[in-house]
Parts: sequence; structure tokens; C-alpha cells
Amino acid sequence: MITDDLATPFEHIDGDTAIAIARERFGLDVERAQRFETERDDTFKVSGGDGAYALKLAHPSDAPEWIDFEIACVEHALAHDRTLPLARFLPVAGASWDPGTIDRAAVVAVGRDGTPTVERIARCAPWLHGVAVRSAPRTIAQITSIAIEQSRLAAALAGLEHPAADRVLAWDVQHLSDLRTKADAVPAATRATVVAILDAFDTVVAPALHELPRQVIHGDANLDNVLVAEHDAARVVAILDFGDASRSARIIDLAVAASYLLPVTPTDPTANDVLTAVTSAAGSVAPLETLERDLLPLLTACRLAQRLILGSWLTAAAPENIDYVSRSLAITAGQLESMLPLIAPDLRGL
Repeated sequence: MITDDLATPFEHIDGDTAIAIARERFGLDVERAQRFETERDDTFKVSGGDGAYALKLAHPSDAPEWIDFEIACVEHALAHDRTLPLARFLPVAGASWDPGTIDRAAVVAVGRDGTPTVERIARCAPWLHGVAVRSAPRTIAQITSIAIEQSRLAAALAGLEHPAADRVLAWDVQHLSDLRTKADAVPAATRATVVAILDAFDTVVAPALHELPRQVIHGDANLDNVLVAEHDAARVVAILDFGDASRSARIIDLAVAASYLLPVTPTDPTANDVLTAVTSAAGSVAPLETLERDLLPLLTACRLAQRLILGSWLTAAAPENIDYVSRSLAITAGQLESMLPLIAPDLRGL
């Protein structure tokens, strides 16, 4: 199952260990560490005399090839468009990196208080200052800006080849059918809708996947992975985290972004307005094919169904991380409700 390692627990490192790694492996003068909650790694803001940096320690089960691929995504994108709002990982101080040729990650051994020593892969990048979209007011101007930046990033990633690009991820919408066995975890009030979307994916989307433009995509423009300027919520200043990058249908990247920008409050832009803005903005960067435009609403709903399935299942399977994985389930269900009028012709039995 593609979900096999999503709920695998691991021993988190503490702030002192994070500071030591930043000093010893990346040569940084830092003295403070602030943890940020994530799904499957350790992420810290480490800061001091050298400024502020993001330090990430991958999940122990993440393959080195995966980390090399994620670093290669950033390198490739910036090589093709240096104006993209991405943070380049720092070179490792006096260490070699295997299997790739990009010397921007280090294998570190961590363990404390008698726990077994485990090897983890560490990366460090300059801290990008901004406000997470989650905390910023939603406007059409902001939605347009996010869609433009994601489309610019997709254009810069086109042509990237890497041995790990075809990794199979539970969070890649093209594999939604594989999550059907987890749909029972979805609350009863929403389960029928989720199953109907799974059926629509199998009958409408899956047969068309081979016809869609494919390339490496970022795949995770969620409300925490896109930052906007503190005094201008319509200006994107950072796109973070390539942990869900893979080779997939290009339009899925926009569907993922759109799914998080759907209305949450009565004053937010409507679902139709969101999709219209996303489509128009993306088209201003690179023309979308007719099939991509036609499938965007259903793929957006597919991402919402995916979020409900995995969020509900992980809430039960990984209770130690319940606050992180469950915080948006009710919001996601409401957003899915807002999408139903736009995808009604694709759904049966509702």
C-alpha cells in the first residue's frame, strides 16, 4: 500500500540537537531553535549571529534518492528561473553527499536518553520571511498570484529528469484510486460524497491521465507551504517543501493549489471564482490544454477527497500527530461541499 509508511512513528529530535547539527554540519553560528509541526519530518527555525535558517531532518524511512530528488528540484527550477521564490539548500560543511552530486545534505546520527541511534538526512536553507497563506485574508488578487507562481515553478521544472521522479506517493492525486480501502475512515456525513468522487476519478480522470501533459510538479501548494508578504497578502514571497514532488499530470499542481484556496468563510471568493482565477492566471504563464481546463474542477474535488481520506485515516493511525493531521478536516469537508455544484455532472448516486 502506498500509505504503508505515512503513519510510521519516529523519535523526534529536540532543539539542542537541531542547533548542534546546524553548527557542526552546516557551519552556522546559531543558538536558538523553534520547532514547526509537519507531517513526517523534523523542521526547525534555527537562528543566531548568522541569521535565520530552516533546518529539516527527513523521516528515517525516506530514501536518500528522494532527498536528492527534492534538492534537484530546487536546483533545476532556480537554474531555469532565478527569480522564483525558492530557498536554495546550503552546502554541507566538509562533508560529501552520496548518491547524488549535489553536496547539500548530510547524513547525521541522532539518538538521546538511551534511544537507539538512527541515521537521518539533514538539509538547511535560508529562512524565507513571510506570512503563511493560512493566516492571510483571501482575495482574488492573492489567488491569482499563487496560481501564477505555481505555474512559473511548473514551467521551470519542466524537463527535469531524476531516478526518483517517478516515486509513488500517497499524496499524489494520480494515485487516488489506491486510497479507496481507506475511505471507511472518513466521517459518515461526508463518506458518500468521497466515494462518489472516487468513482468519478476511476471513470473520468484515470482514463484521461495518459492524455494530459506530464512533468515533475511541486504537488503541495498548501496553506503553510506558500508565504505572502506581511503587508501585501497578494504577493507570494516563498514556495516551500518539495516533499510531495513527483512526475505527475501538470494540471494536478493547480488542482492542489485551488483546493486550499476554496471558500472557508462567507466573505471568501466562491469556488467558481477561485477556479476561474486559477485557470486564467495559469494560462497567462503557459497555455492550458482543453482537457486540462475541463478536468480542473473534478481534480480539485479529488484532492479534497484525498485530504479527507488521508486526514481521517492518519488521525486514527497516528494519534501522536493528531493535532497536525486533523486540524483541517472540517474545513475540507466544507470546501468539498462548495465544489459539488461544479462537478455534479461527474458524480453518480448523490
